[in-house]
Amino acid sequence: VGGGRGLACNAEGRGWVSGLSFCTSLHPQEVAEGGGSLGGMSRPNRLEYPGAVYHVTARGNERRNIFADGADRESFLTLLEQCVKRFGWILTAYVLMSNHFHLVLELTGMNLSTGMHWLNSKYSRAFNRRHERVGNLYEARFKGVRTDTETFLLRVPRYGVTHRVRAQ
Repeated sequence: VGGGRGLACNAEGRGWVSGLSFCTSLHPQEVAEGGGSLGGMSRPNRLEYPGAVYHVTARGNERRNIFADGADRESFLTLLEQCVKRFGWILTAYVLMSNHFHLVLELTGMNLSTGMHWLNSKYSRAFNRRHERVGNLYEARFKGVRTDTETFLLRVPRYGVTHRVRAQ
């Protein structure tokens, strides 16, 4: 039944322990056997906690553009600003490419998945409405890599600059 905000399963895989935002409703034996209705194919749990720093990316379906023009970029940035305020994130850096984006952010709560769902859903609906299209805008759920190193935070903006040059 998935985790709730601020809850995690105990060592037996049942019950609740305060502190982390991930959980599984499967018994450990079911997990070991790849059990559950997903047949062992569920995505790994995402560990979310205040102070965690993430490099987040999302790419367009079939690597197609998610930003057709400056108006799309402005729309996304407006929603990103609302999202940062709404979920209390600390946004360190962002890069908008034509078919994907990168964010570096720090959590103040356990809400990365909820916030990214809010952002990507709102932007997808706005993009589809503006461009009179239907269907998925993104190829998959966002990717979020947790990091706690200053070195990583320095690499991401540099990657964005060099990646943009290579893409042109």
